[in-house]
Amino acid sequence: MGAACCGLLLAGLIANSVHAATCRDVRTGRPFAMPSARYSAAGVAIEDQSLLGRLCLGSARATYAVPISDGAEGAGVVWIESAGENCDLRVQHVGPDGAPLAGWPEGGRVLCDAPGTQTQPCIASAAAGGLWLAWKDYREPQRSAVYLTHLDASGTAAAGYPESGLLVSDPAGPASDPALIADDAGGVWLIWQQGRTGGRTLRVKHFGGTGGLSPGWEEAGRVLTPVMEDAVHPTVAKDPTGGFTLAWVVRQAAGSQLRLARFGAAGALAPLWPAQGLAIAGGQHVLMPSALVTDTSGVLLSWSEFMEDSGAVRVTRLSWDGVTPTGWAEGGRVLGDGAQVSGTTLASDGAGGAYLAWSGTAADSASAGIHLVHVGATGAAEPGWSSDGVRIPGSGMGSYRPRLLEVEGGVLASWSESAGSSEGVILSAAMATLGEMPELAKVEAWPDLVRIAWRTDKDARYELAAERQGEDGAWLPVGALQRSGADVLALEDREVTAGESLRYRLRLSTPELEVVTGELEIRVPASAPLAIHHLDVQRGRLRLTGSVPGRGESRFELFDVQGRRLLRDVRRHEHAGDFKLEWPVPSGVRGGVFFLRLSLGNETKTRRFVVGR
Repeated sequence: MGAACCGLLLAGLIANSVHAATCRDVRTGRPFAMPSARYSAAGVAIEDQSLLGRLCLGSARATYAVPISDGAEGAGVVWIESAGENCDLRVQHVGPDGAPLAGWPEGGRVLCDAPGTQTQPCIASAAAGGLWLAWKDYREPQRSAVYLTHLDASGTAAAGYPESGLLVSDPAGPASDPALIADDAGGVWLIWQQGRTGGRTLRVKHFGGTGGLSPGWEEAGRVLTPVMEDAVHPTVAKDPTGGFTLAWVVRQAAGSQLRLARFGAAGALAPLWPAQGLAIAGGQHVLMPSALVTDTSGVLLSWSEFMEDSGAVRVTRLSWDGVTPTGWAEGGRVLGDGAQVSGTTLASDGAGGAYLAWSGTAADSASAGIHLVHVGATGAAEPGWSSDGVRIPGSGMGSYRPRLLEVEGGVLASWSESAGSSEGVILSAAMATLGEMPELAKVEAWPDLVRIAWRTDKDARYELAAERQGEDGAWLPVGALQRSGADVLALEDREVTAGESLRYRLRLSTPELEVVTGELEIRVPASAPLAIHHLDVQRGRLRLTGSVPGRGESRFELFDVQGRRLLRDVRRHEHAGDFKLEWPVPSGVRGGVFFLRLSLGNETKTRRFVVGR
């Protein structure tokens, strides 16, 4: 999200012929323009002033918009809007002429305005003109959760689904990245990412059109990926067996791997598919989130790869039994490359091929922006399309997070824009209005936690929210700032991956003004060993410094040379990294040789030391 909770909108562009719908902001009543675009299967730009020209959001402040075809020539769209220091969700459903359906107001309706931030919305069509929606939610500021709701054709929540959403993830740990696939019986599968860095799994639940969780499904959800791996970024598509096909990324110490698997209607792995999924691509480079579509022949899967100084977009096809058809290159077909590529997305063309879009930059700035290509069943670009993708005119360096909406005979391309004027520039006049700016006080980073503290003016006349840049360049709200003392605000981000580089910033908001601070880049350490750094006796206290590799319970034991245990202490560590412990000196410690043992899980470290008499 290029400016989380800030002035961006679902945007589209039509090649060589830009036109814009006039929309009206439901908060202020002011008009704003929204460009739109439509391409035919042959790559011809089509003027369209109906659905594609009038799918207006409720505010120019909208961002992270996600559209979907409703199967009846209309469309639904969900997006994020700022609301003071929080972010709320709003949803709209329009017919083929672009006008809201009966019961839906201009500008859409509020989907969720619970306290805290709601983000990562996803949407799926439901039976009888309804919509399924899920999102990541921070109404409990110390951890994220996933919520779900079901709206009927008029936008009313179905029985069993509260207006503010139904909590569906495990409340004991962080959850994110929801994905939805509607079935043919009025229900839906919800897949999400559950757990902390290093041990995240993907889970699934099935829900009925009314009443919530379907009979026979566990409240915690069924685990789809091996528990010993770190599985992230689920992408799903409908499977002809009545189940779903799932792609995901496994984060590894020296890179990442893209996996694919099929699951039946009961959530069980399809016969002959490996439990850990079929390995599609991998290596020491970073694999970005994938996109997935299915058809009668099998699966089309795309992803982007990011190396140290280059990147590429790849696409591959697999049959329903997991076989790569003849003519497809090992590791997928390269469709576009550049200095950076991200945000790949797919839309089926209904004829065995797909439309593929991504954002990227290249050596020359003229190639930067949103790229779009139409590929056939063999993965080759269709006539009239470049295999490197056609850069959509008007998109540029600030364009990111493309979205595709299937329409009759073609596709609608849309994306978000991050421009300097939208992000906000801190001018002297703005500083005078806001008061003293936040000052960075302290940064701490461990393999599973980043902690940042800012010193703030207690009389400051603005609200503060922390944001983190995602893999696709989008800025997303991250956790909640906690006050520490009278003038310090601290952020704890536990959804980090060892070895990655992260960017953070603050958003300052008043009713009249929004600005952002400069970006802070933090390198997350790749590892922290179980280690004893130092132990000594000072002023009647036994002092120990060491480090632990992750969250867990450590055991410290002290022995004399006869093997007698003089001290045993158990401590809970909330993150990896260094620690300091101290105790009153045990009565048996007067001088001589001693041994100490530090254990966490199945790992143990022992060290000999000498205390002077």
